Amino acid sequence: MGPLGSITQENQAISFIPVAASAKYLLTDSVFVGLDLGYAIGASDNNVGGLYYQPKVGYNAEAFQVFLGYKGISLEDATELQ
Repeated sequence: MGPLGSITQENQAISFIPVAASAKYLLTDSVFVGLDLGYAIGASDNNVGGLYYQPKVGYNAEAFQVFLGYKGISLEDATELQ
C-alpha cells in the first residue's frame, strides 16, 4: 500500500442481447436523425434486462453512412446487478 492508500473494486461482467426497431427521418437529402428502440435481454447472471435506446444523427453519402449516437439501457431493477 502506498502513502495515500489504495482502492480495490471488483466489477461484474454484464451482457445484453438487444432486440430493437430502427427509425430514421431525413432532414435533408444527406442529413438524418434516428432512433433505435427496443428491449435489451439480460444474458448474464442476475441480469433481467431493460429498455434499449440509441438516438443518433448522421450523414448519408452514396458510398457510406456516418452517424453519431449513444447507446443506453434503462435497467428494470438495477439493484440486482450490485
